[in-house]
Amino acid sequence: MKGKIAVFAVIIFTMIVLILCWFWLQDVITDYDLERTSPVQTTELLPSHIDCRQF
Repeated sequence: MKGKIAVFAVIIFTMIVLILCWFWLQDVITDYDLERTSPVQTTELLPSHIDCRQF
């Protein structure tokens, strides 16, 4: 019986820790939002930048 209680306690403790980590990570994601803090950058290649001689 003690083994079952120990397993149950470990499962409950793990779930509580996961929930706390989830809320903590939400704050981290908000604090370090790279899309909001960095200027808009385009990664598209424009036709004028393509060197067709290499093909």
